[in-house]
Amino acid sequence: MVDEAKTIPNDLINYVFPYVVSFMGLDMGSTGKFYGFILFLGWMFAITYRSGQILMNPLLLVMGWQLYDLKARREGHIRFVRGLSRTPIRPGDHLRSCLVQGIYVLSKEE
Repeated sequence: MVDEAKTIPNDLINYVFPYVVSFMGLDMGSTGKFYGFILFLGWMFAITYRSGQILMNPLLLVMGWQLYDLKARREGHIRFVRGLSRTPIRPGDHLRSCLVQGIYVLSKEE
């Protein structure tokens, strides 16, 4: 059962899109652009890793998935976890979950 639920903003993706546009016409034959793209990917990885943010896949955003920080009771223990859900999560909800690489994929119990 969920005691607290807070959405995690996807602000980082808003900062990434303007830079991605500059690589839209990436020509693999142009070594300068190719190495610039590799440097950009490395930089984005470093930022997301150090900040603890998860760079949401834009396809998941379009499909309606939202990332949550949750305080939930499970088997008598209180846990603080991150969850990914297509439906809004509110305190008091009972959820089914599947753990995938440290993030719970959630669905509401009927």
